[in-house]
Amino acid sequence: MHVCVGGEWYRFPSSFFLPDSLQLSYLPSSFKGQLPQPFPPGGVSVDPTGPFNNKNREEESRYISGGVNSCAFLIALVFDYDRKSSDSVYSILDEMKADATGTWKNIENRPFLNAEGTSVLVRSLYLPFASQTPAMGQYQLFAKTIF
Repeated sequence: MHVCVGGEWYRFPSSFFLPDSLQLSYLPSSFKGQLPQPFPPGGVSVDPTGPFNNKNREEESRYISGGVNSCAFLIALVFDYDRKSSDSVYSILDEMKADATGTWKNIENRPFLNAEGTSVLVRSLYLPFASQTPAMGQYQLFAKTIF
């Protein structure tokens, strides 16, 4: 089973935190560089396996084939301002709605600080009666229910 991430791949702590029955997989996003390569079964060798390049160019082989339809879980960071962007997490969420292989259910939400939308003073110093509050997003975990 696959746990999929899109543009949030660099914030995901590590595939080492996943049980052996789950595999971290990547969905296409606005990032067009080279994504991490999973370790081969049995460990690593001196020579790298799989396609690598020294230009940090996108490697299409890193993406899960079948897109969202092949995922069992999806992790997404959702900010309200993303709705205005054409290349955002909402395009992945729209794919989930169109998934004919099952339905998606939001099973967990956690608040996440929006650093771009919050001033440095508010991020570094909490004042309970201040008029400005930090801008927050939602880290969301979705699970797929197969028909």
